[in-house]
Amino acid sequence: MATEPTIWIVGPCALDVVLYVDKFPESGHFTQPREVVRRVGGSPANVAVALASAGVKTSLVTAMGSDEVGEQLRERLGAVPFDSLVVNESDGESNQVLVIVEPDGERTIVGLSGGNLGEINLVGQDLSAEDSVVFVNWHPSFADDLEYARKNGCTTFVGLGAIQDTTVSADYAFGSLSDLPKGYEAVAPLDRFSKVVITRGAKGSTLYSAEGEIHQDAIRAPQVIDTTGAGDAFLAGFLVEYAQGDKVGARGLAAGAHWASIMVGLKESIPLPRQTGLVGSSTPDS
Repeated sequence: MATEPTIWIVGPCALDVVLYVDKFPESGHFTQPREVVRRVGGSPANVAVALASAGVKTSLVTAMGSDEVGEQLRERLGAVPFDSLVVNESDGESNQVLVIVEPDGERTIVGLSGGNLGEINLVGQDLSAEDSVVFVNWHPSFADDLEYARKNGCTTFVGLGAIQDTTVSADYAFGSLSDLPKGYEAVAPLDRFSKVVITRGAKGSTLYSAEGEIHQDAIRAPQVIDTTGAGDAFLAGFLVEYAQGDKVGARGLAAGAHWASIMVGLKESIPLPRQTGLVGSSTPDS
């Protein structure tokens, strides 16, 4: 009997410290948030938890320190129904991120620690040629991991930033136009990627391939509370449809747009669907 393919998500996780403010603080001034929550975040963890919660066979490969933040992350991620959770130990601090959310839902993100990118290691994991490996946010430190996935015959997804590195080739490049430098002429380098998916916020998303283009309009959200994780929700929706057999991508684009429109109306970092009690649940500070 054939083994169900696994989607491997590779990258850092973080503890998000989220401040909901009435006004973004001006330089040299003081502001008091109306609400503070702490929740698991980091795009790779967000996508991985969403996939596992949706019933997709998912493995997460990440890294964290042995500090208190790392203990919290391990405990919360340990509640997720992953096929496997691979945590590489780091000598440094576990990743923390400060997220400031304004009344219109726009958020500003400030990293409070490294990200442990150098300790994340996929090499040596038992990959199958039917598996897919996803590097949600591309970083050059993942070059050996990408090569390992390709040598094992896996379908590979890399963050859109990889298109600037001409040494990188993969099956999919995926991400927001904002992942590229301002003014960058976004083109689909189909000589290095079989499919390129670019999201453009309210302008929707487009999948480029040798077969042509598929466009998906954005879905207007009833309300916007917190845009954190909207891009992660889009990718999660796309990957769920991919896991269910959509290799063309039209269903994936539609599902991604739907998930993103729901996500911005939630005070969460991790996209739906999720089971009650999973790590997406926010924890208000006392």
